[in-house]
Formats: sequence, structure tokens, C-alpha cells
Amino acid sequence: MAKKKNKAFPKTEQKKAASKDNRFLKAVLLFCLLAVSLNLAAFVLARGGHLHFLEVITAKAAGGASNLSGCAARINGNMIYLMNATWLVNRECTALAIMLIYASFILSYPASWKGKGAALLAGIPFIFGANVLRLLIMAWIDRLRPEFSTYFHDYLWQVAFIIMIVFMWLFWINLLARYENKTPVSA
Repeated sequence: MAKKKNKAFPKTEQKKAASKDNRFLKAVLLFCLLAVSLNLAAFVLARGGHLHFLEVITAKAAGGASNLSGCAARINGNMIYLMNATWLVNRECTALAIMLIYASFILSYPASWKGKGAALLAGIPFIFGANVLRLLIMAWIDRLRPEFSTYFHDYLWQVAFIIMIVFMWLFWINLLARYENKTPVSA
């Protein structure tokens, strides 16, 4: 039986489509590898106490912001003492995992190192600031409506941060498309 040629997609179009598929697959696999590796490294470092400084910095920033806003907080190391609660700021409270997922998004995307560096230099401090804002809002929720603290902490903020980093990544891709003349990776 003779092979029929697919006239709808000439060979060059088929090669372009295969190339895009490969680019997409490579980006997804690299993202997964980076996200798992970076978070595993953070886990190991945290178990050894090497990330305690990040917990202390987060506690000082959040406690300081809380005090500046009029919501009294006392800070001792990585502990924050509020009116209705005492918080132990651990690795999960620092937004490090979110920063590493964001970094994995950026590093896995096919772009110049200059573009990746700019995204990381702008994005990581932005995530840290958003996390301090999250903790400030949580302090006020704890003060005004403590019965909602668990819901906001365990559910709402988790979803909000995931949405935030996806939007940050898409915003960066849009900037790349404009400034580096890149075509976004698509499925």
C-alpha cells in the first residue's frame, strides 16, 4: 500500500510543530527537575539549620510591618508574639518554596540569561514583599477576626500565592516576547 502524503501539513510545517512540541516538553521536564531539586536542597539545608536566618529576617520584617501598621507585635528570633497568637516563623512561612517554584519557572523557560536574571532579581524580592504583606494581613485578621485565621492561612493564601507566581511568570514571558522577540512556549 502506498503511503499517503499529508497535504494539510507540509513537511516543513510538521518539523516546526515537532520542534515546538520538543521545546515545550523540554521546558516542562526541566521545570519539574528544577522544582524538585531546589525544594529538596532547601529541605536538606533547613534540616541542618542553615536557613534559620531567612526565618529570622521574615519574622523581623513581618513583625516590623505589623508594628508600623498599628498591630502590636513582639519579635524574638523567629517568633512573633501577637495579641491573640504566637507564631513560629519556619521555612514554610518564608515563601521560600514559592520563590523556588518561581525560579524553576524562570530557569526552565528558553530565554536569555540576561532576561532570566532580570526576572529573578525583580521577582524574588517581590515575592518576599508579598509574603511580608501576607503576614501583616494575617496579623490583622488574628487581631480583628481570629476565627478566620486558619482559613486564610491554610487555604486562601496558598491559592493566592500560586495564582500570583503564575501571573508573574506570564507577565515575564510577555515582556520577553516584546524585548527579546521570543515566541512563547505553547502546547
